[in-house]
Amino acid sequence: MTKPAIDIRAVFDRALEIASPAERAAYLDEACAGNDEARRKIAELLSALDGAWLQVTLDTGNFLEDPYEKLEKLAAKAVLVQAKTYYGGGLWYSLELDYDRIAAILRKHHYRGYVSLEFEGKEDPATALPKSLAMLRGAFGAREQ
Repeated sequence: MTKPAIDIRAVFDRALEIASPAERAAYLDEACAGNDEARRKIAELLSALDGAWLQVTLDTGNFLEDPYEKLEKLAAKAVLVQAKTYYGGGLWYSLELDYDRIAAILRKHHYRGYVSLEFEGKEDPATALPKSLAMLRGAFGAREQ
């Protein structure tokens, strides 16, 4: 009996998008049904990426479309958040980001790391940076448990 052909790259790429280990395993079981060798190879590759040494810097300005959905997918692996602000309009592009929403996503995933500020706006930094910091402190500041 021949094993079903598996597009290992496509299955691997899709599995990377699944954060829950149980959901990922269920997906691999279904996608690789009948081909245990492919299932094992993909699981080995995924395990290599699950090491503590490979994590994510979550740059809020990297997602021009559907940023909250994409930030949600990466939040569990984030070890640093790079928050971009664009007061006065962006130098290359501008995003209207809801940092209260982003902070809520990160709290949901128990993020406890640093938030760095990257200002890419045209406004004078002397006025834009204090506004940016106040906004970020408001969104990411301590919350009652």
